Amino acid sequence: MKKIIYSLCITLLFVLGLWVTACGEGGTETGNPQIQDEGDGTEGDDDSTGEDSDGDQPIPVSAPDATTAEQVLDQVCSKLTECFTTLDDTSCEEGVLETDNIDDDLGLDVSFESYEAIINAELDGTIVPIAEAATTCLAELSALSCSDPTVQSAYSSASPANFTNVHSMIPDGEDSCEGVY
Repeated sequence: MKKIIYSLCITLLFVLGLWVTACGEGGTETGNPQIQDEGDGTEGDDDSTGEDSDGDQPIPVSAPDATTAEQVLDQVCSKLTECFTTLDDTSCEEGVLETDNIDDDLGLDVSFESYEAIINAELDGTIVPIAEAATTCLAELSALSCSDPTVQSAYSSASPANFTNVHSMIPDGEDSCEGVY
């Protein structure tokens, strides 16, 4: 029962977080660290339906106050726990938070000591996400199949504490994950 309530809370928070991200600033379009411009970051989505205006992709959801980095973490662990049934959310999150090789995959020019450091940098305003790329990144992570080679190489139940290959499942492209920051 506790796990069901926890899952429902995470899902609700994820939905509200996406809404906040979709209605938030548009980012700098020039990278970080810089102050965000006045763009609204909502182009192409319809918040009342949860789909983009083309109707072809559901918009990913996260906690209302979750950073983009936390939303990516949630989406990565959601996919990994779906695909690797021996992996639980807590172990996944703890493992990914310790990784130090995801920064390039999110478009960061500076190396961070851990994924947790990326979250903290976003929380303190040192890095600022670009909403459009973040939305695309989250949708592409959600759309990954368990049979996708990038997902299969991201984690191994034979080495349950090793999350160093998680970066391989982060989708490429400057309009996607590589353009988030």
